[in-house]
Amino acid sequence: MPVPSSGALPLPMDPLIDRYLTDVRIERGLAHNTVEAYRRDLLTLQRYMLGRRLQDPAELTREALRAFLQYLTRTKLSPASITRSLATLRGFCRFLVRERVIAENPILLIESPRQWTRLPKTLTQDEVTALLEHRKMTTPEDVRDTAMLELLYATGLRVSELVHLELSHLNLSVGYVLATGKGAKQRVVPIGDAARNSIDVYLEGARQALIKRRESSYVFVTRRGKNMTRQAFWNLLRTRARQAQIV
Repeated sequence: MPVPSSGALPLPMDPLIDRYLTDVRIERGLAHNTVEAYRRDLLTLQRYMLGRRLQDPAELTREALRAFLQYLTRTKLSPASITRSLATLRGFCRFLVRERVIAENPILLIESPRQWTRLPKTLTQDEVTALLEHRKMTTPEDVRDTAMLELLYATGLRVSELVHLELSHLNLSVGYVLATGKGAKQRVVPIGDAARNSIDVYLEGARQALIKRRESSYVFVTRRGKNMTRQAFWNLLRTRARQAQIV
């Protein structure tokens, strides 16, 4: 949903939403796309509340939030989108408590909506966003997986193209990858800053920690020095999805 224009009358929670988004952007260093996804979630909540004549943040009760999540389910949003919305609400409610706008966190004890139990063959942007929101950076594999997900999110590459990407097909200084698709056809695919930064971090240390003294022409490698396979990628994706509670 579009952000209200500067000429529109301010809505009750606009200042709080702006302050919260500024906080998460600065404190957590979130990517622009993620912050905008948070904004859409919170504007959807605000419109829902206004439609029920709820304007004061103090009216953001557990019952109101549960009803809002049920409303999202009825709109046929994907489970991953609803999960991301719930994650946004959790962070926003913690912010409201910290700022003493409300006395108690109304979202505590609200259960996650029912999730899909099998990974689809393709991922939506919301599903990748949900995975990235729960990323860890404690092991070389974590750094590699984050770089792969960021690149997948930024480019829409097929998984087969992602796992077979070679170092010679990567141009971070200009900002593109040379993807090899079906029929050995190649195409230039631009990548954004978030993906470039994640790949930079991976190449600077994590890749060497995985490959050690071995050599490989592939960008994404395992501890055995081999390139990632499609099956290995989907296995790690299932693991990350369970950690993010979207499976």
